[in-house]
Order: sequence, then structure tokens, then C-alpha cells
Amino acid sequence: MFRNKKVLIFVTLCLCWLISNTALANTIVLKSGNAAIGHNDPNITVYGDNQSLEQAWVVGQVSGAWGTALPGTQWISPASNGSSPGGDFWWEIDFALPQAVSNLSLSVSWMSDNTGYSVLLNGNEILSPAGMTTPSTYVINDPTLFLPGNNSLIFYNNENQGSHGGIDFLANVSYGPTPSTLAGIANDGSIWYSQDLATWNNIPGQLKTLAIADLNNDGSSDIAGLANDGSIWYTLDLMSWTNIPGTLSQLSAGTGRVAGIAADQSIWYSTNGLTWNNILGALSSLLMADFTGSGTYTIAGLAADHSIWYTTDMTTWNNIPGRLTSLVSGDFDGVGHSQLAGLAADNSIWWTYDMQTWINVPGSLTSMAVADLYGEGYADMVGIASDGTMWYSIDLENWTNIPTPSTLSNLIVGDFDGNGLDDLAALDAQGNILYTTDLQTWQPIPGTLSSIYSTGSILK
Repeated sequence: MFRNKKVLIFVTLCLCWLISNTALANTIVLKSGNAAIGHNDPNITVYGDNQSLEQAWVVGQVSGAWGTALPGTQWISPASNGSSPGGDFWWEIDFALPQAVSNLSLSVSWMSDNTGYSVLLNGNEILSPAGMTTPSTYVINDPTLFLPGNNSLIFYNNENQGSHGGIDFLANVSYGPTPSTLAGIANDGSIWYSQDLATWNNIPGQLKTLAIADLNNDGSSDIAGLANDGSIWYTLDLMSWTNIPGTLSQLSAGTGRVAGIAADQSIWYSTNGLTWNNILGALSSLLMADFTGSGTYTIAGLAADHSIWYTTDMTTWNNIPGRLTSLVSGDFDGVGHSQLAGLAADNSIWWTYDMQTWINVPGSLTSMAVADLYGEGYADMVGIASDGTMWYSIDLENWTNIPTPSTLSNLIVGDFDGNGLDDLAALDAQGNILYTTDLQTWQPIPGTLSSIYSTGSILK
């Protein structure tokens, strides 16, 4: 029972727009068609006469060569036969992209009974006026022409002939997954992040620990952290820090919230970056994960006696029998929500599918992480043994060795190259940063750090 890794995005746009996705690339399909005649789609706007005057538009069924050439589309035109004194019309089609994506590409095909159309992407002319009585497909791969967030594709008719400017179009905007953010702290406490595995960007300030998550639900990675005095800070723009009142000794983050443990082992969380909510109880370590598949991150943790606890409502604690010394979370059997795994005091490895029963995984590790290494849609285990060797398991039974150039530590997981598969990064004894995308070859990232962090596995 494996979770389908396709993310289906549904948007109600009067059935004029179809948005779909594949396992390794998202595709936004923009097309004219499948709307009632005379209906206005909020994402298609018609302007006339260079006066930015919005006009109504209608849909008419395409027949003959047009319908065959661009199947599934319909001809659309301004209302009232589309007649404009100046003859200038442009169709603006809006679509939205996540804040950070990879491998952007626009493929566009269209036809019209006018020959004076230009095509613009976010105000940049990508195609000069040309005849379009037969469809042609054009591909744009320049990432600088796209914007994070709202984008506009414009078909502009400047024939100045007073004609109706009808058009039939089909466009595909494809992009890869958002690459994981890699961040770290240097020996002097300075804070750095990289989104290209080559260059580091400094965020002013000094912290002792970090947590990375999408704190404000805008689709991009944010960073929270603790200073040496336990004060709590976060940044949404990766440039300036905002303080959350209070002090903590440990910090974790998930989409839309942060949580932590105070010096007295009391447990706190914040959903607004301003105020803290206390959860009764005491823990010595914690993590945040989505244990219900609802998209809401809650808490699991270990008490001082190594007993294991979790909450799905941020109020009531549930005990899982047993004792562990460390915890990780992941969707190990593809059910669509996180489960727990961990290490015992003797370095034995355990996971639970029902948050009650522990299953032993043969072998022993001193540290462990979870990753979807092959895109199956469920979590694999990866870890370091007591002799410094690194291993991974995709079936939670058998282990495969990952060659390393030296003994590595601070093992983290993320899709650092944006191809939809998790990669690994770690530090060597000198603080050099290494990563692998093929589980065989390790590549260096310039610089040295004392600790590294990431947004984690593609499986949230």
C-alpha cells in the first residue's frame, strides 16, 4: 500500500483551466475551452484599445482544422463580435508558481484569424507578431522570465483593424520540485544558507541551532533558531530576524508552526510567531510531523526516562510502549501520514506503523534519518553505524552500504538538486560539506560549517 506521489492540484476556474502534475514535474495546463458561451472566467481577462478597459468575452466551439489541430480547446473572442475602434486586443491569462522551483519551461501553441499577435510573459515579448492560421509550438526555457507567485501570459493583437481578435490557445507551464534549502552555522555562530549547492548567503546574526520549515505557508522555506541565551528568532525573508518572546533549550519547526522545550522540560508551541501555548507535560527531546495526513504538524517526543509520546491535537498525549533514545518521523508504508522510527540504547532500530507496535529492523545505527531515495512514495531509512560506515534500507529489512570518502556526521536529507528525489548531505571531521545525489559519489560544497540543516525529506 504505497502513497501516490503525484500531487493533484484542483482549481475551480469554470472548467476553463486544467492543472495536473507528474511525479517529477508539475505541469500547469492553460487552454481556451469548456466554458459556457458568454461566461467570464476570472483568470482570463480581455482588454481593448490600449486603455486597459476590461471587456466581456464569449466562447464558440471550434470546428474544422482548428478543432483538430488543438484538441480539447475552443475559440474565444471578445463579446459583441469583439469589435474595437482601435482594433487592439490582448488576452491576459494568469497563473501562479511556487516561490522556488526548478527546470521552468513554457510550451505554447495557438491559432487565430488575425496575424498581428505578440506573445508576452510577464511583460517580456517572447514572440514577435506572426501569422497563426496553423498552430506552431514555441518553448521558452529562460527562468528569468518567470516570477515566484503570480505570472501573466498575454496574447496581444495590435493589428489596428477593428477586428474581433478571436483566439484558440494551449499552453503548458512545467517546473520541477522546489529544491530543499541547505543551511548551516559556522564556528563563530554566523548563519548561512544555500539553494544551489555552490554559493552561500549570509543571514546577519549569530545562533546556536536552526530549524527549517515553511513557517507562514507561502510555499518557501523559512528559518527559525535559538541564540546562546535561548532567545528564539525566525526569518521569513532570509535577511532579517524577528524575535519570539521567551527562551527555549530545544527547537523544532513544521509547516505553519514552531515548537520547543524550555529549560524545565515544559513544552511550548507557537502558530503566529508572537505568542506561546503550553502543552502540559515534560519532554527531553521532540520533533514535529504530520501524524494524521491533515497537513497539520504536531509533536512527538521522548521523556527523561526515554518513554515515547505523541499528540495529534496539541493537548492530549498518547504513550507508545517502549523506550528509545532518539526519534525520526516518516511515512514508512505509504499511508499518507508520518509514523515514528527510532534507535534504542543498544543502537537497535525500530519503527511503528500504528503508533503502538514496534517492529525491529535488523542491524544497528548510532544516528538515523529518513528519505525517499528512489521516489517510491514512502520513507527509506539511512544512517551511520558505530564504525562510521553509512547505510540505507528501502525495505526496512536489508541494508546497502553508501561509500563515503571519510567518516561523516550530521547526516541530513533534502532534495538539493530539485529532481524530486531525496539526496544526502553531511560534514566531515574538518567541517567540510559534502553531498551525494546518487548514493555513490560525494561532491564538496565550498566552505566549512559546524552544523548543517535542511527542509528535510520530500515526504512531509
